Amino acid sequence: MHAPTFNQIAQKFLALSKYDVHIYFEGGSPKARNIADLLACALARVIPHAMGPFQGETAGSCCSFDVVIPAECLSKVLDFLEMNNNGLSICVQPSGSEKDNKDLALWVGQPVPLNSETLATAAVQQKRISSPAPPQI
Repeated sequence: MHAPTFNQIAQKFLALSKYDVHIYFEGGSPKARNIADLLACALARVIPHAMGPFQGETAGSCCSFDVVIPAECLSKVLDFLEMNNNGLSICVQPSGSEKDNKDLALWVGQPVPLNSETLATAAVQQKRISSPAPPQI
């Protein structure tokens, strides 16, 4: 069996109905946590029909804030994240099965090594968080 081509992967990624945005930060850094929290809240406010932010579980020494976005907002979200990532690692992936998540992850910033067991647990344990109003971006 041949590996899928870039075009096949891109078509599969773009055909999805919603995406998870995971904004990772160093778990021991209050400053990084605050930046990630503000970015997640800003994203949730500027994207129509976004759900979140949710506090994800840890992946190694990293933690995340997660936002679910509709597919029609993908381009706007990627532009927003590219301009406002503040050096954070951000993963945009399909909302759905863990196999698709691993195979179709798109990164803004430096990728973070992820454990698929951690991802499965995080999907079940996500919880709504409240945060201060984000800065004007």
